[in-house]
Amino acid sequence: SPSSDVLSSRFLLALTLPKADERWLEGFARGLDALARQHNVALVGGDTTSGPLCISLQLLGFVPRGEALRRSGAKAGDIVFVSGSPGDAAAGLLLEKNQLKAATVADDAYLRRRFLFPTPRVELGIALRGYASACIDVSDGLLGDAGRLATASGCGISIDYDQLPVSAQLVSAVGDARARELALTGGDDYELCFAVSPSSVSALTRELLPEGWGYRAI
Repeated sequence: SPSSDVLSSRFLLALTLPKADERWLEGFARGLDALARQHNVALVGGDTTSGPLCISLQLLGFVPRGEALRRSGAKAGDIVFVSGSPGDAAAGLLLEKNQLKAATVADDAYLRRRFLFPTPRVELGIALRGYASACIDVSDGLLGDAGRLATASGCGISIDYDQLPVSAQLVSAVGDARARELALTGGDDYELCFAVSPSSVSALTRELLPEGWGYRAI
């Protein structure tokens, strides 16, 4: 069940549509409602207007004092981790644009879903409090976002190419080299890249098992 930390979260929705489309609105509302209920977040207001399609959400919530995960805070020598398998969403976008063909129907469905229905890593983010010295969501590509974390922390960063966690579905669709390129540069994965002090790594991996939470040192 969601942490009590997020029970009081609220969000505002600003929705602009070129015209009323009942079928589209029904699907949008159903998906938004399911995700909001999953994380116990309530819609409390917003605005709807006419114009080019644009969806804006403003999320309001609370974090225990001193426990917010920030981009800054990493230090030289920290170990960098990433959750999930970056690059999948980029492949899903290529499939949507008919610029790629997956090996199987199941692989096609998996990669498209990773692009169209990304999973917010809320529970992992909450669990990382007390372990991560810095954290950023991977929305613009792992290489770029890890660089932003390093810049905010006043550090450099080194990523081991061979340790990038790429999915079997992605490798099957584009090959190993291209899969790793997409893992580094593809966007819209919304995974978490985070740094942990070497002194905290043992406790992290013992109490948050990597295979259960789905993250890897890179």
